[in-house]
Amino acid sequence: MISVPVIDISYFFYSSCDKTDLDDVQHYINHYHRHLSLHIEALGSSSEVLYPYAKFCEHWKKYSRYGLIFALLVIKNMLTEKEEVTTQKQATKESRNSCDIFMFPIKNDNLYKERIRNIIIHFVKNGFLDKLDNM
Repeated sequence: MISVPVIDISYFFYSSCDKTDLDDVQHYINHYHRHLSLHIEALGSSSEVLYPYAKFCEHWKKYSRYGLIFALLVIKNMLTEKEEVTTQKQATKESRNSCDIFMFPIKNDNLYKERIRNIIIHFVKNGFLDKLDNM
């Protein structure tokens, strides 16, 4: 599958960021694009032709929401204690829907909610959720 680089970086960024990182998102966007451009140039292409900064920013606004969706699942898994893990096999045995695996309470629930709240506020503040129909 051919994709835009923003999807990969948004998965990483939103699943591992904290509020300080969210507040400094422009720094990370600039840093990533600068280094991506260096690699494009090293491979013999023009980064300004192949993937200009304006296009990268357009893609960030349009596709970074995939990172939000990914973060909803990943952050909860990252904060889940070993003894809290429900396996797919257990869920199947108990005749639960496979989505139920993600619906269990965790000890770190307040931290999970805080991290997700910060990401959603970031998305709203930056206008990243204004056109969900373009996903």
